Amino acid sequence: MTKRPSEVGPPRKFHALNDAGRERLATFWAKWQYVSSRIDRLREGGDEPSQTYAGVVRKPGTAGK
Repeated sequence: MTKRPSEVGPPRKFHALNDAGRERLATFWAKWQYVSSRIDRLREGGDEPSQTYAGVVRKPGTAGK
């Protein structure tokens, strides 16, 4: 953390990511890209043949079997 002067009020605190934080951020964005792409698919009409969840492929009408 570093502090920088402010024209109004007290000095402002600035934080930076360390290596572990950068790794977690990269993981977050990879997961977000996956979720975002699935949302886009749903908005465009979805995938009719099958649904994939956590690596498990389920065909429509087979939920709970």
